Amino acid sequence: MVEELVGRVALGVAGFSLAPRDRSADLATIRAGIAAGTAILDTARAYARVDAPLYGEELAAEAARGTSVMVGTKGGHSRIGATTWDADISSGRIRSDPWLRAGRVGFPLDQRR
Repeated sequence: MVEELVGRVALGVAGFSLAPRDRSADLATIRAGIAAGTAILDTARAYARVDAPLYGEELAAEAARGTSVMVGTKGGHSRIGATTWDADISSGRIRSDPWLRAGRVGFPLDQRR
């Protein structure tokens, strides 16, 4: 897996996800990045608004749909308030969190763990 990532350009979606923004403009910006060579979109459950806990992951999934771009997500950390995050680094949550959400937002699941 590491060899597949070496030399690839990544774009993080946190800056698009933490406060209400123009979704169409954000998608256009991310897609322009993809067109310019971005190969990985970095997201996480923590990259979301309180009222939209999957926003960052949904944004990344929508922008990447139909491309070969890899979407990477993480687990164990989520937003629970305007300036508050929850951290649960138990092995169960770390293993299950990204996999459970991936199916909800339509990420293709890579079975390598």
